[in-house]
Amino acid sequence: MVDSVHRELILALAKEVLPGNDHQPAAIDVDISGEPLDRVLSSRPDLEGRLLDILERFAADESLTAAGFVATLDAQELRVLMTVFCGAYFLVREVRRAIAYTGQQALTLDRGGFGGEELAIKQMNLPKRYRKPPERVG
Repeated sequence: MVDSVHRELILALAKEVLPGNDHQPAAIDVDISGEPLDRVLSSRPDLEGRLLDILERFAADESLTAAGFVATLDAQELRVLMTVFCGAYFLVREVRRAIAYTGQQALTLDRGGFGGEELAIKQMNLPKRYRKPPERVG
């Protein structure tokens, strides 16, 4: 279970991993360790245990800075950390607004030849034609 100590560790790491820029807010400014983190972990409960292991290791080694700790992570641990952090980050309305992401939208393909839909529609509008079945021999 992610507690307040873990949330502070998440903010310390997020400050290093997602610092923000001129167009996007920093992860600590939008507090990804709160409700966005809870949403990510509720949709991906398989990541919580691995995230907690990473955070426990970070808490245990006080000699490392956040940047130094991130550099010690192997590829799989970094993938877990980035999946959780980026997932929480992009759930925040201010971030989506900053990158002009309006959400997924259903698009209708035009009938300009993709997949031959216009041919199928033309065929369906033709009068019905039946062929005479062949006679059985034997």
